[in-house]
Amino acid sequence: MTLIVAMTIGVAIVAAAGLWRDYLYARVCSLMLRDLRAEIFDQLHRLTPSSSGSEDNAGETAHFSTDLAAIEHALVSAVPWALLPALDVAIGTTLLFMLEWRLAVIAALVFPLALIGPRIVAPRATRASRERKDQEAAVLRDVQENISARQMIRAFRLEALMRARFIGRVDHLVAGSTRTGFLGALVERSAGIGILLLQVVRARHSIRIRRLRIRRDAADSARSRSIAARR
Repeated sequence: MTLIVAMTIGVAIVAAAGLWRDYLYARVCSLMLRDLRAEIFDQLHRLTPSSSGSEDNAGETAHFSTDLAAIEHALVSAVPWALLPALDVAIGTTLLFMLEWRLAVIAALVFPLALIGPRIVAPRATRASRERKDQEAAVLRDVQENISARQMIRAFRLEALMRARFIGRVDHLVAGSTRTGFLGALVERSAGIGILLLQVVRARHSIRIRRLRIRRDAADSARSRSIAARR
């Protein structure tokens, strides 16, 4: 009964600590984004009129919407997808070296194998992401132009022309988003392929070690029987 109570209290403490960590991290991320928004706003007023013309309004607006959304996603994903896995890797590698150093040496190969693929694909994914941001800014600029010149467009009956231009930009955005998503998934997939290859090698090494141990135990058993028979 005492063990059940202790386990229940432990579960409650762990759950409360996890909730507090989530709240604290969300608060820190919100404060960081607030400071970043204020810094971008101050930089906006420091720009000269020549460098902040109407053609750049969409790009400047995107800094407060899509760009900050990407930064917020990176901050929110940092703990569950970066910090905690890094701690798991560090603790797991240390324990593996303590239990079986030969398997640990093979497992250590996961680090270069997991970095080769992303290092090749990541620059292309970064360029594709930057191009998609430019395409999103172009789409937003078209929307702003059509909103500001709505009466003129109706007066000259330019709806079809404006729509065709907008659909063309959206089609470019679709192609850019598809390429960005594919390259982003390829970065993660390339690291996973290296890890899978390493797991295959590690499994073969484990099977080999197990066979050697079985043979050694069989030899020891046969030697023991032989000594007992001689006696």
